[in-house]
Amino acid sequence: MKRLILYFLVFFATGLGCFAKDTDVVRRQIEQKYDKYEFRFPRIGDSIKYVVVHKNGKRGVVYWYTGEEIVPVIYKYVDRYTYDEHFAQCDDKFFHLSSRQMYDECDKYIGDDICSVKRNNKWGIIDSVGVVVVPIIYEEKPFKASKDNIICLKKNGKYGYVDSKTFKPITEFIYERAGDFNHDVAQVMVNGKWEMLQNPKKIVLQQRSKPRGKKKAVSSFPAPNSEVDTNIPENKQKAEYTFAYIIANENYEIAKVPYALNDGWVFEKYCRQTLGIPDKNIHLYEDATAGNIIACIENLKETARAYEGDASIIFYYAGHAFPDEEEHSAYLLPIDGNSQNIATAYSLKKLYKEFNSVPVKQLICFIDACFSGTTRTDEMLIAGRGVAVKVKDDVPQGNAVVFTSATGAETAHSYEEKGHGMYTYYLLQKLQETQGDVTLGELTNYVRKMVRRKSVVVNEKMQTPCVIPSASLGTEWQSWKLK
Repeated sequence: MKRLILYFLVFFATGLGCFAKDTDVVRRQIEQKYDKYEFRFPRIGDSIKYVVVHKNGKRGVVYWYTGEEIVPVIYKYVDRYTYDEHFAQCDDKFFHLSSRQMYDECDKYIGDDICSVKRNNKWGIIDSVGVVVVPIIYEEKPFKASKDNIICLKKNGKYGYVDSKTFKPITEFIYERAGDFNHDVAQVMVNGKWEMLQNPKKIVLQQRSKPRGKKKAVSSFPAPNSEVDTNIPENKQKAEYTFAYIIANENYEIAKVPYALNDGWVFEKYCRQTLGIPDKNIHLYEDATAGNIIACIENLKETARAYEGDASIIFYYAGHAFPDEEEHSAYLLPIDGNSQNIATAYSLKKLYKEFNSVPVKQLICFIDACFSGTTRTDEMLIAGRGVAVKVKDDVPQGNAVVFTSATGAETAHSYEEKGHGMYTYYLLQKLQETQGDVTLGELTNYVRKMVRRKSVVVNEKMQTPCVIPSASLGTEWQSWKLK
């Protein structure tokens, strides 16, 4: 209501007010009262609105139609502010002409119709007629964080993001440092650690995976169409409360991951055909960027919350992973990430935290990647590193169990003859053999045994798959089934 009233007053003052006095009469009054006047402000149509007046070496601003002195004649310098015609610069202050409010600073660069203003060492935002649309309570000058109307502000020592069209927060104010969105991802700091934040306005648009049957990514490693890729068991019973999230990252610039896309494609088929998961419940992310991974996790969380503990979640990842050498923490690497910059990666600890933040019946996570810093071809992922690094074993919480394809400083190899990661191949083989009717305990024992044996023969190196259940589950997880 206050905003409507101010709009009306501005209209009245600038429109109807021009008839209050004859302009020749007003001009003569101005000439008599002041030493001189200057037309320093832009015209409104064919009309003059404001003039700068001089008296005794001081300057101010007068409203041309009525002769009203709206800026006192007490300043040494008064002129139109170069960067925004709505303001008069008065020495080191900035006067908004329409609203007749004085500010310590102003900045037009956050949007076409809005301006950030500072008063008493606090920042806020006003619109073109001077209505305060974001309260003047923030600790730093707002900055434009993206091209699609997002600004960043600081309150109580923490940063957050606000929609510059609706002026509503789109994140909490929880970040110790925050940047702008580049390719819809911003780097933010939480608890002293850099993380990636997906553009909150784009998450909803990216949560759905590609349409069924249309492969977006192209594999650099043509698969030989092994026996697990054909004769996939069919299950006519639908698992309506089970959801699968599949990330298959192959085409990195630093080093490709042989057969990772094929791993994801075939695992998706087993989810649909063998485990009976409906198409609409399966989300496949091929060559996933940082934004895609964040969108994937957000979708997973929203689904789990909607089902209030009744949903079963399967999360599968094939791609690069690497360690933080200082803290020996593990990270998944997005396709656009940099293995020498952990801020561009997705922390495994954060992944487990996200899993634990939502209610689920069971959450089963498969990771076909090693965290030692090596690739599937035994190359070092980070230049200059001579040895593999053993990472700390973070432990999931709640109803989650995590399966990884290798232990400690081991390498998760590919199985070139079969066109898969070795771990994924034997995972699929057991699902095929049992038609998906297998307990996690049985699956673990089989895959672990087969991968260890075949890796020694084919790669001449040990690879030992590992299972990390939530401590609260005890041995209960061993009786769970995917189907």
